[in-house]
Amino acid sequence: FYVAEAIMLWSLGAAKGVTHLHAQHANVAANVSWLAAEFGRQVGHGPQSWSFTMHGSTEFLDVERHDLGAKAAAASRVACISDFTRSQLMMVTDPDAWGRFDVVHCGVDPARFVPDPPERSADEFTVLFVGRLGSEKGLPLIVDALGLLQKRVAPMRVRFLVVGDGPLRNEVADRCAELGVDVEFAGAVGQHEIAGYYHRADAFCMASFREGIPVVLMEAMACEIPCVAPDITAIPELIEEGVTGLTATAGRADEIADRLERYATDPDFAVGVGKAGREKVLAEFTTADTIAGMAAFFDRVRLEGRR
Repeated sequence: FYVAEAIMLWSLGAAKGVTHLHAQHANVAANVSWLAAEFGRQVGHGPQSWSFTMHGSTEFLDVERHDLGAKAAAASRVACISDFTRSQLMMVTDPDAWGRFDVVHCGVDPARFVPDPPERSADEFTVLFVGRLGSEKGLPLIVDALGLLQKRVAPMRVRFLVVGDGPLRNEVADRCAELGVDVEFAGAVGQHEIAGYYHRADAFCMASFREGIPVVLMEAMACEIPCVAPDITAIPELIEEGVTGLTATAGRADEIADRLERYATDPDFAVGVGKAGREKVLAEFTTADTIAGMAAFFDRVRLEGRR
C-alpha cells in the first residue's frame, strides 16, 4: 500500500517539477517520501531526495516500528525540533550521520499571542491547562497539586481552567470535586479563540510524562503567563529555572504545588517571570525563526545535492 502511495506521490511531484520531498513527521509520511525518492532515483527524474522533521517523543517509544535509524540514515537531512530530539536521534544512528541533523525550533506568532494580563485578584488564582485530556498529560497530578495549593493559600480561591478534551475528563472532574477544586472545562478550542483563555490565567501548568517541546508552553509564555512544567525532554531548553518559568520533577504533585504557590504569593516574581518568558519566545521560538530555520535547512539540502 505504501509503495502504491509512493508511486502516486512521485508521479505528482514529477509532473510539477519537484525534485525533493519533505515529510513533516517521522511516520507513514516519511515512509512514503522515502520510497518515492528511491523510485525517482531508479527512473532518473522526478523527486530523487527527501528529508523529514523529527518531533518525538511518541516515535521514540517504538524506535523499531518507526524504523528511525534507517530513515535518518537514508534522508538527505533531518530537521529536529530541539537539541534533546537531536540527541535521541543520534542515539539510534551512526556518528557519520549526525552532521546531517539540524535543530529547527517550532514557533508561535508573537503578534497573535500577546500579553493581556488579568486584573490580579487577592481572592482568586486561576491556573490554566491546555491540551488533550489523556494519560500522558498527567492531569491528575495537577488536580492533586491544586488541592494542596488550595489549603496553603486559603482564603484565596484556586480555580482550574481546562482547555481541551479527552478520555480523562470525567476522572478529572470527579477528582476536582473530591478535593474541592473549582474547575471549568472549556472543551476543544480553535486557534482563533485560544488566546482569550491565556488572558484569563494567573499561571499556566502542565505535568506531562512525555513531550517534544510544547507549543502550548510557547503560547503561554508569549502571553506573559508564568508557567510550571516538568523538567523532562526539551522543556529545559525553553524554561530557564527561576527566570523564564519554573519546573518540577516529573510525577511530583507536591513540587507542582510549591511552584504554583510561589506565583500565587509573590505577584512581582510572577510578573517578572512572565515578561522574561515572552522575551525567550521572541528570541528563539517565533514562526519567523521557524521559517528562517527551514529556509536555511532546504538551502543546505540544495547545496549538498541528493544522497
